[in-house]
Amino acid sequence: IGLVFESFGKHEGRSDQRGAQDSSGVVSSDGATTRQHSDADLAEIRSVGLAACDLTTGLFQLASFSDIASLQEEIFRLSPAECVIDAGEKNLPDFLRQFEKLPVFPHQFWDEPAVYLAAHFGVKDLRGFGINDASKKLTRGSAGASDEAIQAAALLLNYLKETQKSDLVHLRPPRIISRAEELVLDETAVRNLELVASMREGGREGSLLSVIDMTKTSMGGRTLRQWLLHPLHDREKIAMRLDAVEEIIGISSALPVDEQGTSVSQMATAAAGN
Repeated sequence: IGLVFESFGKHEGRSDQRGAQDSSGVVSSDGATTRQHSDADLAEIRSVGLAACDLTTGLFQLASFSDIASLQEEIFRLSPAECVIDAGEKNLPDFLRQFEKLPVFPHQFWDEPAVYLAAHFGVKDLRGFGINDASKKLTRGSAGASDEAIQAAALLLNYLKETQKSDLVHLRPPRIISRAEELVLDETAVRNLELVASMREGGREGSLLSVIDMTKTSMGGRTLRQWLLHPLHDREKIAMRLDAVEEIIGISSALPVDEQGTSVSQMATAAAGN
């Protein structure tokens, strides 16, 4: 994921140095630990832009949040492997420490974000992706696409291009994260229901996911996990999803055994993110 914070009194000063991860999971440059936001600092944050990318499926998403609590819940649901922030961001929210296994990397990016994204996806602007109101005001707990979200998306894309040494032409056009069609589960509910981790051991074994996961590909496993953490509440859409799974199983079983895995993988690639 990529994060960009906008506060009422934005700090000054930038750095393009990459730091080493310290024991708290927060990146430090030139040996000095990055300072954390205090509770008073958090009150000054008015918008946070978030971008998320799955390099395997090409899914590319963005959103904005007007409060830290909503951002925390979204990061928990996404369960990212890495977090990228603007190298000029000296003050990190203290809540990032709770994600013990989430390394945070600073990255320098100078281009115009919207122009950079449009150029990568081969379009004139981002309006065709539903991202046409980048400066809209967000209410507490709301999600959308603010200036910070577009900045986070450009920052993350640039970071991935540099670290992956690839043009990433397989990435899908960015889309705004929306939970309107989902039953939103907070961290407490996910933990108590033991959806993806058991309460006793804290690992995957013993969770609901470990019991029902019969997927054959890593992409299928990630998709199933995503569906568990983001359950639909619309009966028609649930039926459509189940019909799609049934059709994939039916098509696969009709193929020779040596072709079934390849077929499922290709169909999963096409359907991932839906």
